[in-house]
Formats: sequence, structure tokens, C-alpha cells
Amino acid sequence: MRRRALARPLASLMVLTSCERRFWKDAEEEARARRARIEAEIDALGPEHAWAGRHYYGDGRGTSVDLTLAPQSGFVFEWNGCTGWYDRNFGSVREVGDRLVLSFEFENVRGENRGLDPEFLTIPWGRRRYLIPPDKLIAFANRINQGDEPRSRIHGYFPLKRGGENEHVQGKLGLPPELAALVLDTPLEAHITRILETRAIEEEGRAWFTSRVALDAGKAQGVFEGMHLFVPEAQRWITIDLLGDHESEAEQSLKGVEPMRIEVGWTCSTAL
Repeated sequence: MRRRALARPLASLMVLTSCERRFWKDAEEEARARRARIEAEIDALGPEHAWAGRHYYGDGRGTSVDLTLAPQSGFVFEWNGCTGWYDRNFGSVREVGDRLVLSFEFENVRGENRGLDPEFLTIPWGRRRYLIPPDKLIAFANRINQGDEPRSRIHGYFPLKRGGENEHVQGKLGLPPELAALVLDTPLEAHITRILETRAIEEEGRAWFTSRVALDAGKAQGVFEGMHLFVPEAQRWITIDLLGDHESEAEQSLKGVEPMRIEVGWTCSTAL
């Protein structure tokens, strides 16, 4: 029997798992053939289709993700980075209500530098077309409020139909209401009024520290649960997790190896 060639070296060939098979030459060839069918369907549907297209997100280095999909021909997903191919998958896509649901040929192993969200919402913004996982609408809103979106280059944190970065959008015009409600007209600022807690967390034999603070802004000022605010003096982001009308509480969003220096009166903002 002829051996199948590898698209790239694998650390071990002792056990051929579905995770490994995606990197074999025949999987690469199947992905190429599927992509050709998908792209032909995309061209036939035209640029105005709500979601069919060639989508991209990443930083062009460790994260560079291509997702090409169409209603009848399905999808192809590939993730590559500075050390080569990290992941590949393909399968079918169907519309269920307001969502796109993906069915994967290989096990969708999600983790560092691998895996893909199995469901997306199609988010129009002017002539732009984003694909946003339902559980990441708040994360997308945070990126808008921080100024990372609408991006003016191909690189970004969420799948955007290629070419969309060249389409001008302004304000909230075109965003669905549930997302527009989270997008601010101007950056929001708040002040730390109390330091509620600083505690150590034992994790894998190491002590991590996280801090909790109270702020002088709440729902009336446009704050929402999950909002990220930057503390310039600490060079850290905090995340709102308890909300009142005119006040809120937040926790350090990234755990530090030492207690976060933080003081009453410090300003935090949605923008860097």
C-alpha cells in the first residue's frame, strides 16, 4: 500500500488521530478542492450575499486564520502562523435562525492556536460583513469601543470578509440593535472609588493575584457587564462584572504574578 505523504512533519506517527489526519497530504488536497468549489459558488452568488465569502482574522504572525464558506459547498478553515500550519478543518454550513452552524470533518479541538467557533452571527456594518460568535458580541463591542474596530487593515480579532477593511463605516449605522446598544458614541471614563479586595489564587502550584475595585459609573453612564476599562497607571485592563445604576464593580481581567498596584481616584477608560 502506498504511504500518504505528510504536508508537514508531525511529532509522532505512533497513533493516527483525527487531529493528525488533517495535516496529511490528502486532507490538504481535499481542502484545496473544496475551496475551489466554494470560491466558484461565492463568485456566482456575487458580493452582496449576506455571508458567503472569504473571511480573515489574525495578526499575520502567530494568528493568521482564513475561513472561506458558502451555502451549498460548505467551508474550509485554515490557521497558520510563524512556525507553519496550526490547524485545518472543513465541512458543511447551515443557517439555523439567525446563526450559521458549522459541522466539522475532523474533531474541532479548540485551544491555543487551534480550533474554530462552531456558530457565528452575520453582522453587517455598512458594506462590511463580519462573522461574530454569539458569545463574543460583548468582546466585539469592546474592540469597537477601544478603537480596534472598524479596522482599516486586514488584521483584526474577528472574521471579516476580505476587502471589507477598505469599506468606510461611521458610528453605529448598520449595526444590529443588540450590538449598537453596547457601542459608545464617545470613550467612557470612570474613577476608582474603593479597593474592595486583592487576593491570591493558587493555580498549578503558582500564586496569582487579582484585584477588585468599585467605580463611580454604571448603567446610566453606558457601562455594561463585560465592559473592559483600561487603567493607565497600572497598565492593566479591568472587566465590569457587577452593575448598578450609577456605580459598578470590576476585576482585573488578566491575573498578575504580583498584586496589582491600584489607588482610589485613578481614572480608567474604554480607550487606551
